[in-house]
Amino acid sequence: MPTPDATSGASDSRDLDAKSKTRKKRTLNPFRAIHRLWVHSLQFRSVTSAGIMMLIAFIAVGTSLSNQIATSLFENKKNQALEETSKGFETVQRVLDPISAREDSEVRRTVKHNLTVLDAGGDTQRRWVLVSLDQQSKKGFIPEQSSDNAPLDASVIPTDFKDTVRDSPGVFWEKTTLSEPGKSNGEPYPALIIGTSVSIPQNPNYGLFMVYDLASLNRPLRISMLC
Repeated sequence: MPTPDATSGASDSRDLDAKSKTRKKRTLNPFRAIHRLWVHSLQFRSVTSAGIMMLIAFIAVGTSLSNQIATSLFENKKNQALEETSKGFETVQRVLDPISAREDSEVRRTVKHNLTVLDAGGDTQRRWVLVSLDQQSKKGFIPEQSSDNAPLDASVIPTDFKDTVRDSPGVFWEKTTLSEPGKSNGEPYPALIIGTSVSIPQNPNYGLFMVYDLASLNRPLRISMLC
C-alpha cells in the first residue's frame, strides 16, 4: 500500500507534467504571441505598421513603373510599325496599279510576286495576309495569301477590324490578343494589327493586314522588374 508521501509525490509529478504540457502548447502558438505583442507593445505596433505601409508603397510604385515601361515600349513599337508598314503598303499599291494583265491567272502571279516585298528582312515577328473584303465571291478572284516565312491565317483578323478597313480609306491599327493553333502551342499572345485596303485590277476590294507579335515586349519588362 503506497505511503502518503509516495501518493503526494506522484500527485505533484502529475501536476508538473500537466503544467509543462500547458506551457509547451502555449509556446507553439505564434499567433497568440504576435497578438500579445500587438496589444502590449507600442514599439511593435509602430514597426509593423511602418513595414506594412512600406510594402504597400513598394507594390504601388512597382505597378506604376511597370505600366509606364509597358506603355512606352508599346508606343515605340507602334510608331515604328506604322511607319514601316505604311511605306510597305504604298509600295505594294504602287506596283499593283500598272498591272495590265487580262487573264486572272496572270494577275494572280503578278500579285503574288509583288507581295514578296513585304517579306523583306525575314522577321517572323511581322507577318502579313491579303484577304478579300467583299462578301460576294467572284470567279477568278485572287485567293488569300500570306507571308512565305511564317504563314498567317486571315481568320485571326477580327471581323470588325476588317469591316473598318473595308468601309474607310486609310491605314488603321488595333492592339488585340490573337490565338493560333500553330503558334505558341495555341496560347494567346498580344499583337498589333495594321491594315489598309488595296485595289487590284479585275478583282474585288482586298485588305492587306500586317500582324506584329508583341510578346517580345514583355521580356525587357520582366528583366527591368528583376533588376
